Amino acid sequence: MLRKDAAFRRPLRLIFLASGIGLIFQVWTAWQGYQDSSSPFVPAGRQHQPDRLRQTVRFGSTDPLDNTHAPQSQYDWEGEGLWKTVTVFNAACWGSSYISSKAGIDALSAAGVEDAPIVFGALRFGLAALPLLPWVLRSSAAESARTSAIVGSLNGLSYAAIFTSYAYGTTGGKAAFITSLQTIVVAACTSLATKRFQLGTVVSAIMAVVGVGFLELAGGPMETTLGDLICSAAPLAIGIGWYILGGTMKKYPDDALPSVAIQFVCFTVLFVVWTLGDVGWKHGASGVVDWLGQAPVLLQTPGLWPPLLFSTFLGNVVTMLLANRAIQFVKVSEISLIVASEPLWAALAAMLYLGEVFTLGDCIGGGFIIAALVCNELWQEEDEQDENKNEDGLPETLRLEKPEKELVS
Repeated sequence: MLRKDAAFRRPLRLIFLASGIGLIFQVWTAWQGYQDSSSPFVPAGRQHQPDRLRQTVRFGSTDPLDNTHAPQSQYDWEGEGLWKTVTVFNAACWGSSYISSKAGIDALSAAGVEDAPIVFGALRFGLAALPLLPWVLRSSAAESARTSAIVGSLNGLSYAAIFTSYAYGTTGGKAAFITSLQTIVVAACTSLATKRFQLGTVVSAIMAVVGVGFLELAGGPMETTLGDLICSAAPLAIGIGWYILGGTMKKYPDDALPSVAIQFVCFTVLFVVWTLGDVGWKHGASGVVDWLGQAPVLLQTPGLWPPLLFSTFLGNVVTMLLANRAIQFVKVSEISLIVASEPLWAALAAMLYLGEVFTLGDCIGGGFIIAALVCNELWQEEDEQDENKNEDGLPETLRLEKPEKELVS
């Protein structure tokens, strides 16, 4: 069996594997763009064409008609396809960070630290916020800063709900399954906002949740606990947070860095207040003073730094910066669906680095998740591609004003 610290000496192995799978997947979907669109599925390469054309104009073309005859896959790789692959990379890092967080929490617990999960969260998010502090007050608008703070607070509350649920009987597998329901929350928000039922998105989200169920619940306890009810707040907070973040990043595309900085500050404040409040509740004001005095000693805990650094930078800083950028090019419902594959990557990481067995349930669950991603790529209602067209059959971004007819006397 592989030693646990191998996961942190060779983290790029799994990340490269995830990126390779993402690249293969995007090449396959781009190839679908060349196929005949007469089937009930709209090939991925032809989805959201107006958005890709707008992106091409934004990055240098002065005539929107210059690139109308370029291959569809070109637009995929300049916009959607590339950032979907980046999101697969993010999901692999976030899935792997489950293992690194568990290792860090175990290290603190072995050192006798009370409430190790909360303390690890405070250290993780505080370390993530530290290098980003210069950008906290650099949002381009007050609305951007406000919505970023809302997203950070929602996501922080989701972590708090998950951690609290552990103390009331929820297992890690059940928490992962409940949290995966965020993709259905995002699909519901999207359907309500567009006032049309996104059948392909909803079906894909359900398939992903079923896949997570096979991965996390096979053979585990199914009794409902108070922790399950507490944990149910997590998918609501995460789903609404993703939806708000998508609108903010599309409206303020230059605020990706300030937005991440604000979110991590919110995370840090929440977990520090939670930690100090818990210490004060148990040991009084003198206990808080003693804890603050001993806080630097926590950083000397044996075996803490490798998992802490992995969780902080590959599990938070780098991936959240990429996510804030990706959400400008990819629909938030598709982002949340790819993110739902985190448990699959966690299972693969456990197999590769901890020697755990990849069971039949894991295989079935992984198959459902991959099928959900493929289904989401290919299943679009046929009329969706026409929703941004005018009466001439052209996308709105390519519409040219018709010259008025000259009057002939």
